[in-house]
Amino acid sequence: MSAPAYTPDEMMTVAAARMLWDGCVCFVGIGMPSAACNLARLTHAPRLPDEGGRDYRRRLACARPAPTKEEAAFDRTRHAMLQSRSGRH
Repeated sequence: MSAPAYTPDEMMTVAAARMLWDGCVCFVGIGMPSAACNLARLTHAPRLPDEGGRDYRRRLACARPAPTKEEAAFDRTRHAMLQSRSGRH
């Protein structure tokens, strides 16, 4: 019987899970990063913080630095351009 074949995504998920430990603070996205966090919690890091739902999104939003003046100006310009293309003013 041959050894099971693992996909590169599965290997990356396991490798990422091995990098997490009990109590470490990390921000994960959806998909493989979330799977890695859940795998770590289920296998070797049961006290890995579980941030779910609205609380997770609120903390993530608070972790973002305030935009610089240049970034804010760029966002306003981009928003105005997108609205003018769509015909909405």
